[in-house]
Amino acid sequence: TSHQGGAVKYNPVDETRWVTVGDNNVSSDTEKFYQDPQNPPQVLSDLRGKVLRLNLDGSFPEDNPFRNRPGAHPAVYSYGHRNPYSMNLDVPTGRVYVGEVGYDRKEDFEEINWIRPGANYGWPRCIGPNRGTYGGDCPLPDAVPPWIYWEHDTGANATSGPLYRPVAGMTNFPTRFHGGMFYGDFTRKWIRFAPVDPADNTAGKTEPFARGFTGGPLAMKEGPDGALYFVEYSGWFTGTAQDKLSRIVWTGEAAP
Repeated sequence: TSHQGGAVKYNPVDETRWVTVGDNNVSSDTEKFYQDPQNPPQVLSDLRGKVLRLNLDGSFPEDNPFRNRPGAHPAVYSYGHRNPYSMNLDVPTGRVYVGEVGYDRKEDFEEINWIRPGANYGWPRCIGPNRGTYGGDCPLPDAVPPWIYWEHDTGANATSGPLYRPVAGMTNFPTRFHGGMFYGDFTRKWIRFAPVDPADNTAGKTEPFARGFTGGPLAMKEGPDGALYFVEYSGWFTGTAQDKLSRIVWTGEAAP
């Protein structure tokens, strides 16, 4: 088995804990479970292939979307996930974003998903911009398309990142970055930036930001100094001398 997921975040506003869980399937078996209605990501009684939301004491928030649905696990917040490996929680808005590692074929996609209550993100029936996993349109009418996506091609691995907000008197990026998201690709070792419309939270056309790291960006966060911090990881289930915590500050155009 694989695809463990495993991101954990805390929301200090409502004191909830968020957890991602992968589908626990093996990629080589995808065609077998594609048509299986009992495969975990689409089954609400199963915690696999889900984003979960809990209270700190282990109980379940009253406003969780499946809290009172018979047969559903009350911790489930969203479902239809493959490997939601990284997660960022934007505290000012309460919005949660998940970097979802896609299927392994060249025609597959990596995704950054904006997590909505009760939403179905389609796996294993659908991939990327609501395409059928084995061709055609997505067969699930309620499947939510990804917020940001890109092609897997010869290798990729999505890493979600923070929405950038300036910190008064600190190291700030220019205005054009304010309110947008930094996100990365662990396999390709790059970070990109996506502008975000504050009116409806849609992501605009993305642009390259930084690349050429010794390790892949595994997690990202804006620091209290307004800099972008990220973890570079070079190993494969083991540590290496190249693993590090890195920091990017703006030294070019001055912030207004």
